Amino acid sequence: APVREALRTALAGGGSAQPFLGGGITVCGMVPARALPFTMVCVLGLNEGEFPRVDRGQGIDLMQAPGDWRRGDRSQRDEDRYLFLEALMSARQTLHLSYWGFNPRTSEALEPSAPLAQLMGWLDTATSRHASALASAGSATVPAATTFLARADSLPQPWRIEHPLQPFDPRAFDGSLPDVAAFDIRQRDAAAALAGSDARGETFRFVDAPLSGTFPVDAARGPADRSLELRRVLDWLREPGRAFLKDTLELEQPWLGGEAASGEPLDRQLTRPGRKALEAALASAFWNTGALPDVLPSSWRHSGLLPPGDVADLAFARVRDALTAIARQLESAGVAPLIGQPASTVELVLALGDVVLRGRADGFVAAAATLRKVAWSEKPKQRAGHALAAVFEWSVLRLAAVPEARLLLHPPLTLPDGAKVGAWLEPQQVDESALTLFVADVIARYRLAQRRPLLLPPRTASAWLGPSTPKVSAAARAVETWRGNANARAEAEYSQWELLARGAPLLDERGAFSAEFVEAATWARDALAVFAGPARKKSSR
Repeated sequence: APVREALRTALAGGGSAQPFLGGGITVCGMVPARALPFTMVCVLGLNEGEFPRVDRGQGIDLMQAPGDWRRGDRSQRDEDRYLFLEALMSARQTLHLSYWGFNPRTSEALEPSAPLAQLMGWLDTATSRHASALASAGSATVPAATTFLARADSLPQPWRIEHPLQPFDPRAFDGSLPDVAAFDIRQRDAAAALAGSDARGETFRFVDAPLSGTFPVDAARGPADRSLELRRVLDWLREPGRAFLKDTLELEQPWLGGEAASGEPLDRQLTRPGRKALEAALASAFWNTGALPDVLPSSWRHSGLLPPGDVADLAFARVRDALTAIARQLESAGVAPLIGQPASTVELVLALGDVVLRGRADGFVAAAATLRKVAWSEKPKQRAGHALAAVFEWSVLRLAAVPEARLLLHPPLTLPDGAKVGAWLEPQQVDESALTLFVADVIARYRLAQRRPLLLPPRTASAWLGPSTPKVSAAARAVETWRGNANARAEAEYSQWELLARGAPLLDERGAFSAEFVEAATWARDALAVFAGPARKKSSR
């Protein structure tokens, strides 16, 4: 982590004030007035949609408004085209132009940027004329320089090389690409693993053996205290794959942290951070006043999180309509005593065996001589991981501080036998011994998951745990969730699960889930059943 941060700082510190001709290799951006001659010029990232850069329609930029363009207005696309021409003119011996030719997820062919596509078209035309001239001159063969990468479906393209997307692609080591060769031993071993086995001849998986070391401890208190942070356990229950990569392996990738908020939302669309902020503001208004505002408040409009103009009003209306339905359901569930009451934060310290669990329980409201909390979700169906996190927090609160605390889970989670986890959980419903066993079991699972990830994708697990219907079984619904369909992205394509399930497929070719997934999902089902009400109907898987 320190080395990574040092590299980020060094790379981020580069700017236009640095000397351009420092000798050796110069790494720089494409800026005007730098058309100096170089022996070799390399231009990277010439992908369609990324170069030339697109003029973003921004609410405060009149030059981008439809019909308002005037002669002399700047055009980012035209400027980038000129910079591309300058780069071509600067190369004296070698010119290297690169773009992503294939989608790294689906291997679908991708198009180059428009300027590069035009250059490639001109080269194809020139190659065709050269081949025709050779044929008319009676040459029996095409010179070797024009055949080192010939495509079967087009003219020879001596200037084009298709590199593998990844440095550990087996083709870079097996000689199938004569013009591409790699020599890194570590990448060679990874390529062998992807080809089917590792150096020992065993099936490769991302974590092929339990990691060494103990579970995370609080460095300030020392390993003897063996403290666990409540927040980390809750994050693991909600998203076990993401928590393993982020907390255990310290992989800080954009796809783990979600979409980052920009400084100002100038694009005319609602971003994910803006939508989350809008949902939080509407939920806060409901719990403070018992009603949702009819129009977008001025303070929200100018918060810096919503898009400008009418787009903010449309986004507000959509989110408000969705939360209005949830608010009506909550009112019928008896949350009126909680409206207008301040939420409390309770400091928790719970010792179980050799482990001390520390943290805070947030969002509990004092009502009727006890603490109550509504764990609600804006989604139409409750996720199993979120339900586990909610009941775990409630259990720790009861064992450590407030035995009479109550919890409402909304929307409720329906288990395979028809029983629901969602009505107000009363203290007498689950006794202290059952809570202790549940908390100890979760902690034991969490400690094991720090050494080997728990293969329990949240969406797929929630579908598997749901009840079957006469038309579709829960198992079939889970298979569809994992594989995806025309309306929903496959959870198998999520970056964390692509990585963690590599070499340990959760689903085989016959549509049967692995024993590892079934065991983890069964554990989640049995753990939640402790907090469920009576079953209303039976369903078979």
